[in-house]
Amino acid sequence: MSQRKTSAAHALGAVLGGVGLSVLAGVLIAALVTPTLVVMGSTVKESVGIFDSLPTFIEIDQQAQRNRIFATQDGQPVEIATVFSQNREEVAWEEVSDFVKDAAVSGEDRRYFEHGGIDPTGIVRAAAKNLKSGSQRGRIHDHAAIRQKHVCSSSTRATDGGGTESGVRRCDE
Repeated sequence: MSQRKTSAAHALGAVLGGVGLSVLAGVLIAALVTPTLVVMGSTVKESVGIFDSLPTFIEIDQQAQRNRIFATQDGQPVEIATVFSQNREEVAWEEVSDFVKDAAVSGEDRRYFEHGGIDPTGIVRAAAKNLKSGSQRGRIHDHAAIRQKHVCSSSTRATDGGGTESGVRRCDE
């Protein structure tokens, strides 16, 4: 009889231990996931706020096109001049070459048709690059440094005609 009580006690202890560990694991996972969910929620809220704050009165008018001037010759209209500041002509989307469409998309994002506009891989790559650089504006600083280096390496020395240098500053100043 004591053998049965011991095995029943072990079984009950094992079940209670399993339930306790499951509850503990759930609490720990919730504690780890909650900050991520909070950050994602606030990001979505801010993103929606940006779109909500856009003005509603922006309208895209027709683009300026060529003006054609006609005259009549022998009773028939004849084009005598075309006036334009930009030589444009609107065409329907179906009339645009597939090569032009593909080139426009490829120039921006080759995998656009694979991910439909939201590229998780690209987002993670950009975030990792930002974290690695320690700045969200790292690329702007990089461009400024490159521009400064280019200016310094391409600067020339001015002389006043007598061989004396004037107006020259060192690039490391």
